[in-house]
Amino acid sequence: MAGAVLSVERLERGDLPPVCCKTGERTRRTVERRHRVIPPWTWVLLPFGVVPFLFVALLTTQRTVMVALPMSRRAALRLRLAEVAARLALFLGVITALAVVTGSLQVPWPVPVGCIAVAALAYAVTQLLWVRVDLSYTTAKLVHLGRVHPRFAEAVGYGPIEVRDLLASRLTRRSASATSLAG
Repeated sequence: MAGAVLSVERLERGDLPPVCCKTGERTRRTVERRHRVIPPWTWVLLPFGVVPFLFVALLTTQRTVMVALPMSRRAALRLRLAEVAARLALFLGVITALAVVTGSLQVPWPVPVGCIAVAALAYAVTQLLWVRVDLSYTTAKLVHLGRVHPRFAEAVGYGPIEVRDLLASRLTRRSASATSLAG
């Protein structure tokens, strides 16, 4: 997988090539997701629980960006199935947990725990099936897209960007080995 850098304005305009961001196939279909720019310090609240973290993250949202990326039918279907599985498993987990707590149904406690674990796993799969979106925290003018297909990254116009290609030490070693081969 590769990466690409876009301006937020270009992303919001939908000025993207008709190439699937996951498979590299030509497509006209787009999938939309909302991403929030939150201060980095809010992640410190996560050990205190998901609810306090979400509450503070929602209150301190600095910017919301709607990301619409081109996706092939296959990739969009995989993403949608994982999202539905996550929501269904979470719903079943909450319902069975309420049944265990109230005692209205004789449901063993591993059932809601298993459903919630499946929901967490399905949510993790949806995160892997989607593109990693990193908004710049300081200005929120650039978007770094990760886990995209190299053809999509090249079609965007910036080419595939790998973190290891940006490291100065690696660039120094390449130039040193190039001069030793030439010399």
